[in-house]
Amino acid sequence: HSNGSTCTPARAFRTVAQVYLETRSDASLLAAALAFFDVVCLGALWYGTGNLAAPMAVALAVNWVDYAALHAALPHEPASQGPDR
Repeated sequence: HSNGSTCTPARAFRTVAQVYLETRSDASLLAAALAFFDVVCLGALWYGTGNLAAPMAVALAVNWVDYAALHAALPHEPASQGPDR
């Protein structure tokens, strides 16, 4: 066991935890970059039009598309008809 190639459960857990945290960190960085890009684009639209309603309409439309996609992905169960008789 002196060759350093043994894999203990603790070492395996630390390795998996480290990979998980790195992946989560990468996802967080991507989410932050997308949010920054979104704010810059909406700010540029506001600056370009001089009207706050334009970026607001765009932001609402984008969020509605996301909401509709998430809602469509949910499993739909038939509506309950009340208690069984």
